[in-house]
Amino acid sequence: MKDRVKAFLNRHPFFKNIAVLISGNVIGYGIYMVFLPVLSRIFGPVQMGEYDLILSSGRFVLDFISLGLIMAVMLPKEDDNAKDICQIVLFLNVGFLLVFISILFAIRNVYHLFDTSIPYGLSVILLALYLFAFNLQALFYSYTNRSKKYRVLFWNPIVQNVANVGISITLGIMGFGTTGYLMGTVAAYIICTIHMRFFVQPFHTKISIKKWKKRLREYKDIPLVQLPANVISQIGTEIPTQYLGRVFGSGLLGGYTMANRILSIPVSLLATPINRVVYQTMAAKRNSNEDVGDFCFGVVEKNIKLAILPVGVLIVFSRPLIPWVLGKEWVVAGDYIAILGVMFLLKFCSACVSGTFVVMGRQKLSLVMSFVNLAIYGACFGLSYVLGFNVRTTVLIFSVSECMYQILNLVLCVYCTHYSMQKFIKFLLKYIIGGNVIIYLVYFVMLKVVGTF
Repeated sequence: MKDRVKAFLNRHPFFKNIAVLISGNVIGYGIYMVFLPVLSRIFGPVQMGEYDLILSSGRFVLDFISLGLIMAVMLPKEDDNAKDICQIVLFLNVGFLLVFISILFAIRNVYHLFDTSIPYGLSVILLALYLFAFNLQALFYSYTNRSKKYRVLFWNPIVQNVANVGISITLGIMGFGTTGYLMGTVAAYIICTIHMRFFVQPFHTKISIKKWKKRLREYKDIPLVQLPANVISQIGTEIPTQYLGRVFGSGLLGGYTMANRILSIPVSLLATPINRVVYQTMAAKRNSNEDVGDFCFGVVEKNIKLAILPVGVLIVFSRPLIPWVLGKEWVVAGDYIAILGVMFLLKFCSACVSGTFVVMGRQKLSLVMSFVNLAIYGACFGLSYVLGFNVRTTVLIFSVSECMYQILNLVLCVYCTHYSMQKFIKFLLKYIIGGNVIIYLVYFVMLKVVGTF
């Protein structure tokens, strides 16, 4: 069996590359999950809630400070052109972050972007370091992916999680709290970047303003159309964290974000590495005028079969298991997992095909969808605020709203890639609707039979 699998992977490099990336992610997240009960006892809901509130307050500028051009690294046929883009992104990151941090310090006596238990000036510096480290790591990852150095990317999540867990736990034991958790994240991204730097060089040795102007003209649709779409979409994505943290406090926010961390494991383990290879392959197929739709959604259908089981187990058993694994103060995270499960299955599907609008040259459609996303989130949380809903009702309304948005997004991906709408509807009925009906039937039966469930 082992020999047959090896022979199959050697004959099909696409699946071999996915297998390499997934195995690295599995090991990396396995390390994180082993130490999560330790992290959850060192950093409680308040500390993790503050951590997420700080990072959420700055994530809306992640794409803006690079003009969204990290997505363009995969698109040029020539490596030199891709290096031009990488060099542009590096200088943009440094320049925009200096402006961003200067503005925050200049207005600190009038306005705070967030309020936490740690000094505001220190948290602003840590946020700026996070934004720079995150984008630099993403830039190196894109170029390494473009170079098809999948063995290097295999080690990336392992290096990141070992560094993050080790540094965070050490600083947490030393009493650094939220600051220590932030420093662990920043250090992990920096260490990952250093690791990839040993194998790729995404920058030219000389600066060429003439080439930069040429590349910006060639890919102007990304900063002019895709960038606003990404920024607006990111603002919408951060609304739940901002609303829950500011209205209900860091403690309840911590429970919500912990549920997100756990439910996003299938997305991180499967969808993200798959998308990296799918995006690179889609771009190549598009450049060669090959069919994209069947390839793209064929991958989604194969991998939803892998994701639906672990998500189903998390939904059914989260209430009794979460307090036992993470500690009694995290009991609310189990309730959120049951509410958000369907949403994350749909997010898994979307994550597998993210970047479809860019590859197919439909950036304007991406911009429209970002406005739709922002409007849905605004209406959802605006309604919850006006009617005074409690946190669980608010999260439920948000989950339903997000499911509707993700379905619409997938329908448009089907349309852009000319995939069969009939096949997609069958997929939706079979795996998403049918699968979740079974999962929640089991959940409510267990809830009724076992009183403490």
